[in-house]
Parts: sequence; structure tokens; C-alpha cells
Amino acid sequence: MSGGKGGSQTTTAQVQIPAYIEEASRANLNRANEIAQLGYTPYYGPEVAAFTPSQEAAFQGTADAASAFGMPTGQVNQPGMTSYGMPQPTEYAGGVRGYSSAPMYEQSVEQLRANAPAQYDFIRGMFINPQTGERPVAPFGPGGSIYPPEPATPAAGAVGSEVASAAQAAATRSVAPSSALTRREQQMGLTPAMKARGMTIADVMGR
Repeated sequence: MSGGKGGSQTTTAQVQIPAYIEEASRANLNRANEIAQLGYTPYYGPEVAAFTPSQEAAFQGTADAASAFGMPTGQVNQPGMTSYGMPQPTEYAGGVRGYSSAPMYEQSVEQLRANAPAQYDFIRGMFINPQTGERPVAPFGPGGSIYPPEPATPAAGAVGSEVASAAQAAATRSVAPSSALTRREQQMGLTPAMKARGMTIADVMGR
């Protein structure tokens, strides 16, 4: 705006992000970090359909006719379509027969492990262990497991102390703020302010 002596004055407006947008953004980032640890999940189902029995019979009939006239058929002494250079198809649920690229993928992964073990370990270290559920460790993650710890089984003579501990825990919960977060809620990006408004993990995950 203009001043009284021909000068000028500039005011800078500050943009403030609403709290609910900031909380949702933080929750989305936390959720994205969780998903990023999943890693690649190969598809193990059929991708290419195998020939039907009638098609295989037609191939065989053509080969037999050619052979009757002394013409080459390209067949080798193998059963089924393997005699024509095709691998044996895999049978899936419902009797569906087809071919999957999963064996070739696994072979390539094993070849990478053999030829470049350091690169293989580095790549695998970014993601959870697909068998045990162990999370990646630094610098890719804090470690731990995707599975919650098993509850401890109390000893036979600890019944009285267990009751006392339960009473103490109940008293603690009664005075604890409603916005206190569990470890699982923290991992899924739930904030104390969100929980105080009644939001749950399901709300964060969009369910």
C-alpha cells in the first residue's frame, strides 16, 4: 500500500496449514513408510494358458499324417507337448492348466544372489523378511517384527500378583489421557489429537 510520502509498504501473509490436514498428511506418510517395507510380491498364478487336449490331439494328428508321408515332424521322444519343445504345463485350481513366469523369476533372483551377493543383501534389506516378518533395520527401518508379541503366560503361583497387576493397570487406564497411543497406533500413523477426537486405525487406513 502507498505511504504518505510516496514510499511503499509490503505485508507478507502467512499461510497456516489446518491441523486436520497436517495430521492426515503425517498419517499418510507413516502409512506409506509401512507399505514401502513390503517389497515386491511376485505373482505365482498362471499367465499363459496351456493347449487343450483337443488342440494337442490336432497337433498329434498333423504330425502323424506328416510322418506317414515321410515328412519331418520335429517331434522328440517325450510325452505330451514336451515332444514339440513345450514345457509341461502346471495344473491349477479347477483343472486350469497354464504356464507361470514365477519359476523364471525365482531362478533370476537366485542368480543375482550368486553373482552379486552384496547387491542382493542390500536390496533385500529394504523390505521385511517374507518368511519371518522381521522388519528392515537401519538405515531402512527400526527393526522388530510385523507380528505383535505373544502375551506372556503367568506362572501357576502368580495368580494373586496377576490380579493385583490387573487392578493397577485398570487404575492407570482410568487416569491415563484418552489420547494415549499404543505401539500399533503409533506405527499406523495415528496421532494423539486424532485419537482424542475418536479416530481409530481403521479411520487412518480409510476403512
